[in-house]
Amino acid sequence: MSVSAEAAAVLRAADPDGGPASSPGRRSVLRRLLHRPAGVVGLLLTGVVGAVAVLAGVLASGDPFATGHAALQAPSAVHLFGTDNLGRDLFGAVVHGVRTSMTVVVCVTALSAIIGISLGAVAGYVGGIVDHAVLRLTELVQTIPRFFLALLVLTLFGSSQRNLVLLLGLTSWTLLARVVRAETMSLRNREYVEAARSYGASTLRILVRHVVPNVLPAAAVVLSLNASRIVLLEAGLAFLGVSDPDRMSLGFLVNNAQQFLQQAWWMSIFPGVAIMIAVLGINLLADVLDDVLSPVLRRDLVTPGSASRTAQVQGPAEAGTGVGPAPLLSVRDLHVSFRTDAGTVRAVDGVSFDLFPHEVLGVVGESGCGKTATALAVLDLLPATATVTGQVRLREQDLLALPPEQLRRLRGTGVAMVFQDSLSALNPVHRVGRQVAEAVLVHHPDAGRRRAAARAVELLDLVGLPDPRAASRAFPHELSGGMRQRVLIAVAIANDPDVLIADEPTTALDVTTQAQVLEVLERVRARTGAAMLLITHDLGVVAGTADRVLVMREGRVVESGTVDDVLLRPTHPYTVGLLGALVRPDAQAGR
Repeated sequence: MSVSAEAAAVLRAADPDGGPASSPGRRSVLRRLLHRPAGVVGLLLTGVVGAVAVLAGVLASGDPFATGHAALQAPSAVHLFGTDNLGRDLFGAVVHGVRTSMTVVVCVTALSAIIGISLGAVAGYVGGIVDHAVLRLTELVQTIPRFFLALLVLTLFGSSQRNLVLLLGLTSWTLLARVVRAETMSLRNREYVEAARSYGASTLRILVRHVVPNVLPAAAVVLSLNASRIVLLEAGLAFLGVSDPDRMSLGFLVNNAQQFLQQAWWMSIFPGVAIMIAVLGINLLADVLDDVLSPVLRRDLVTPGSASRTAQVQGPAEAGTGVGPAPLLSVRDLHVSFRTDAGTVRAVDGVSFDLFPHEVLGVVGESGCGKTATALAVLDLLPATATVTGQVRLREQDLLALPPEQLRRLRGTGVAMVFQDSLSALNPVHRVGRQVAEAVLVHHPDAGRRRAAARAVELLDLVGLPDPRAASRAFPHELSGGMRQRVLIAVAIANDPDVLIADEPTTALDVTTQAQVLEVLERVRARTGAAMLLITHDLGVVAGTADRVLVMREGRVVESGTVDDVLLRPTHPYTVGLLGALVRPDAQAGR
């Protein structure tokens, strides 16, 4: 419901243009890799080594240990790499040695990736005693000298390839776990993770769908560097005679050649070059993998954690005049404070208000007055440094007193949130259709991916995206700011919430796009019947959209009432000051 034409005309403020432009399309990983010389060389060398390992049985079908040839023959058309002192064909031996090395590398890398990413992600996201335990375990494993441990264990228990893989895999994950932990701590309070929490995603889903995909670029670099070390470690152990006797190894060939360096140079050169090519190719790829695998190059560090909550039974408190007999959302004596190095900072100080069914309640005030902190406290999305007290009731349920799992189920269905920065609130590594579908699957897992994807297209169409099917296949950075904001609205309404919190949804958008986004919010609110808490610093937006308004200053509500009463007949000096700061069309015309 809008206010009178007089109020809307007097209070409409002009915002500067600032909508982000559409970014170019996402190029394929291979194409971006080929635009970097190091990537081209690394891909070529690694590709050759990988092809040799896969096709070893075709390139050299015979037994690599067979000795039916003349000894110490130089390279020729018959024996491309010559023969060794026992008459073995070195080409076949090197090819099968490459297969052995690459098999060990792939298996060890996979095992260490599973362990390192799992432990690092859980430690970084959960924190507390889990984080402490993982760090202590990491430090313990790092103190073990892998090479000498491998020599001891493989000598005592057998030098089979399985034992080697298990030993190296169980001791090669420590650096990866530390890197993933650090990345996870920097990601776990990013806005797209908070958005996932706001629509009720579980911890496991957030880790698998939002955290792990974003740490993969850093993890891939660590795994690549670790893979080159595994090549050298496997070759070094084989050089010392600790290798599977049933499998040919490059280190074994180098060891065998040391007595014939002058008279048979080829015995050491070819297996040595094979090791060098494998290590060089993997290292070159590691240099460019981070840029190639990440759709965006920016990582913002944020304070991790989850706020502590204390529910309190409060007495009656003053609230705004309602339009219905019973409030849908009732906030009483809400306090939010943050622990800092300089002491405790109080961001919200005793805020109380009611939000009634089908109502739009505007919350206005300058930056830092506590508007967003109030909204985030409702859904328990504040960081661990925050302490929240008071009472937040959704119908008959006190949200601050609910166990985490029950609160998770209400996020997205009872209360949903449209975040301010659409580029940060959307996961950069997932297509937008998948992110909308995920909001559906969180609360309706039986729907299946196909139905959820179809529902995502319907929602994108509802919020007014042109060609919603094509838009669903785009990445966030391929959409304009207004289109991304519509996607956030689609995510928020995916489960028909009772309350929709819109946190400055028109920030950084041009005037035309602002009007379109507000029209979309009004349309979806009418379609779903949701009440809306509209947070903004733009009094013109409130004048044209809200039924009632709260004015906040320094964490407190200084004035509340209907839009006409507050904006046309303000009583508090701060409200008068806000209105006086507006650029008024009638004042401009009178100059």
